[in-house]
Amino acid sequence: MKMVNKWRKMVNKWSLWLACIYLSGCAAGDVVDVEMGNGMNENKSWAFLKPGDVVDVVAPASAGLDNSDEYYQRVKHCLASIGLVARIPTDMIVIGKDPFSANSTRSRAKHLIKALTNKESKAVWAIRGGYGSAKIIPFLGNIPQPQKPKLLLGFSDITALHLFVENKWGWSSIHAPVISQLLVNPKLLDELKPIVFGEKLSVEYRPIALNKSARKAQVLNASITGGNLSLVQTSLATAWQIDAKDKIIFLEEVGEKGYRIDRMLNQLLQAGVFASAKAVVFGGITPPSLKEGEQDLTGAAVKNFAKQLAIPVLFLPTIGHDIENNSPLPLGSSCRLSLGKKPKLICLTGGE
Repeated sequence: MKMVNKWRKMVNKWSLWLACIYLSGCAAGDVVDVEMGNGMNENKSWAFLKPGDVVDVVAPASAGLDNSDEYYQRVKHCLASIGLVARIPTDMIVIGKDPFSANSTRSRAKHLIKALTNKESKAVWAIRGGYGSAKIIPFLGNIPQPQKPKLLLGFSDITALHLFVENKWGWSSIHAPVISQLLVNPKLLDELKPIVFGEKLSVEYRPIALNKSARKAQVLNASITGGNLSLVQTSLATAWQIDAKDKIIFLEEVGEKGYRIDRMLNQLLQAGVFASAKAVVFGGITPPSLKEGEQDLTGAAVKNFAKQLAIPVLFLPTIGHDIENNSPLPLGSSCRLSLGKKPKLICLTGGE
């Protein structure tokens, strides 16, 4: 029976993939190198959410912008607007326990582990990024892997957790707005709701080619890994280091000057991160506040880097720290990147 169920899931995923290609208007002859196990992910899918499902709200990194009961009521109302029930620990944030993060490292780990392993909730959603997620990963490494995958939502500092659940547990997840971002711009839920509820089985993006390889007509099939550039750099030489072999690397950043972007990319390059990757897609690279007369060189750093790589490099500005634009991006699920004059990226959502 287990073998039958496993085969059924494979067939269903493959059928969805073919439907995705068909609906996007791609001719059968355009599809190359599309076969299970060759550029297609075998990560475990999270379960689509339903109205009334419980979502555990966590603060693995920095504290929320407000720690009042009124703020938490806004969080609950925000998720309730799409039919979800937010569950927030009363001691989730304790100011002063840690000079940099929402609570002590041990307490943040305890809350996250409970959220990931309990059977009542269907998803785990970070209230904010900031700093601190990487420090609780050793605690995750000491627990048994949960039997069922659970949807993890967040971005920025939450990149550390996305990389861990992908590399260590084989989970798919979604690079998505944190809840504090949704409170400022609730419209960001419009793109996310149909994905998490299974109303949409695939998502399409229109990235911009940044180098010659990206302008050459070809089709790549791979899953996406990555997230925030600083956190991907932080993952180097750790147990949860980014594994980019035969994958598309996604990178976004905020508040870093051009030379710092250049330095981080150079370290990843020398560390061999891009050596076996299929492509690189940059999201928004939001520059820091600049002094009068100071030049923004973040774009120059990205363009210069793109010229160095033989693999395709593209730009997708609708994902990142821009409060007006932060589209959800499935991580660890099957994607199809069509390159040429008008690049197109189509990804399965990762749910089932």
